Amino acid sequence: LLILPESPRWLIEQGLIEDAKQVLMRRSDDDEDIITDKIQEIQKTLRLEQREGSSSWRELLMPCIWKPSLIVQKALLVGCGVSFFQQASGVDAVTVYTPIIFQELGMSKERILLWTSLVGLSKLLTIFVAMSLMDRIGRRKLLLISSLLIVATLVAIVLSFVFGRPVVLSVVLQCLYVVSFEIGWGPCTWVIVAEIFPLSVRSRAMGVATAVNRLTAGIVSLCFLSMQDAFTPLGTWTIFLVFAILGMVFVFKSVPETKNKSLEEITNNLIYGVGHSVSSFDLAIDN
Repeated sequence: LLILPESPRWLIEQGLIEDAKQVLMRRSDDDEDIITDKIQEIQKTLRLEQREGSSSWRELLMPCIWKPSLIVQKALLVGCGVSFFQQASGVDAVTVYTPIIFQELGMSKERILLWTSLVGLSKLLTIFVAMSLMDRIGRRKLLLISSLLIVATLVAIVLSFVFGRPVVLSVVLQCLYVVSFEIGWGPCTWVIVAEIFPLSVRSRAMGVATAVNRLTAGIVSLCFLSMQDAFTPLGTWTIFLVFAILGMVFVFKSVPETKNKSLEEITNNLIYGVGHSVSSFDLAIDN
């Protein structure tokens, strides 16, 4: 930490433009004109954040009532949205209650222990795969791939009830469900939450998004067995399928790519929607 340079954004905030320029030049092979453009983008973002102002806890916790800045509203929507949908498809509950799910299939205790360990091992190994893919494929694409796999797996699980839930098929689908989640939604959610918020509110906003995630996980896990009693296991898995589809639509419509994107580019995509160029961001500053 002692040898790490200050971030260019912080240096520009302090008015140390030349120092920021030197840091950017050391970190990339871009020529001086491109470095100058990057500095101008950072300056524009800082001016926009100053114009919009910071946000209090009151605004972050009740944005519908107290109305934080436009940037923070958009970032909260994305951050809290991915945090919610990560857990709404039931992955934490399914992981916690895997032994009970297998017990319902009539397995012996030895088999339950064996297959539960297999599900946990699948989860662990997939995380390493996801880590290697995240910076190659991108967070948004990996979330969409993960969503498609989760939806396909949940459809298969729902259909398996028609065939009497064969034991081997159920174990395979349980592993595929966990793998489908961990390949994208598992790690990508936390990366996006860490990258999406403006620096002025990042720590507090991340706290809000994390609270949404843990609250959703707690509710789903606490209600899982009651849901199975009230709606039957088939109905419970169907509910998870519906939320998985909604999560996929949310990612497609609202979540911007953050891979290799500056905070300025992310801010632009938040304000104008996924896929807009930085030229739109220039209009936001000029207006």
